Amino acid sequence: MMLAVPSEVSANSSSRFLVVRHEAEPQTALRPALVLAVQKSPDTACLVAHVSYPTVERWYGRFRCHLPDESDTILCGLVQIDESYFGKLKSTQPQTIVTGAIEPDTDRIALRITNSRGQDVLEQFVLDTVKSGTNVATDKWYAYQDLPLLGYTHESWNHSTGQFAGTNQIERIWSEIKRYLRKLYGCVPTKNLQTVLNEWMARHNQPHLFDSPFTYLQVCLFHVR
Repeated sequence: MMLAVPSEVSANSSSRFLVVRHEAEPQTALRPALVLAVQKSPDTACLVAHVSYPTVERWYGRFRCHLPDESDTILCGLVQIDESYFGKLKSTQPQTIVTGAIEPDTDRIALRITNSRGQDVLEQFVLDTVKSGTNVATDKWYAYQDLPLLGYTHESWNHSTGQFAGTNQIERIWSEIKRYLRKLYGCVPTKNLQTVLNEWMARHNQPHLFDSPFTYLQVCLFHVR
């Protein structure tokens, strides 16, 4: 078996992949994938693979694009939902709003860039990611007030009075992702954020993919016979 992995190519080259034998000693192009699989920083990948930071960033993006699609994830049981801002308020990059949901019992998650906290947008997120009849826990934001009309039971927690117990698991997810991004990049970037969210969903919904670096490689990179 062979694996096709992203290669260092010129701008006018049509080739995007370098074929490397799986049983061989990991080559330069494999090393950043191994580093990403164990959540080490791009700086570490640069040192391990002896390539530039832009090259590692490009490889990371391509690896993430090969993760299994989690867009059809449907959560049920008890589900916590919340939104979070990514990016600094006083920055050249615009802030991005991400809406997320988690099943506390299984740790499965759904994450989506919505760039809105409007009622229509948040209700559509719930309809797309949460099974009808589910008990949904949110904060007191008005956009969730009509969830019972959509077929959900709803409990709301007033964060302004210190009531966080019912949404603490989705709050944990925001903290984990932002800490992960700061570890990788030294900041919370919004460029290509959805691919990072896709990676995080895969880590939660299919954790076996990251049991070992080579499991990650086998699933996320194209197989060439």
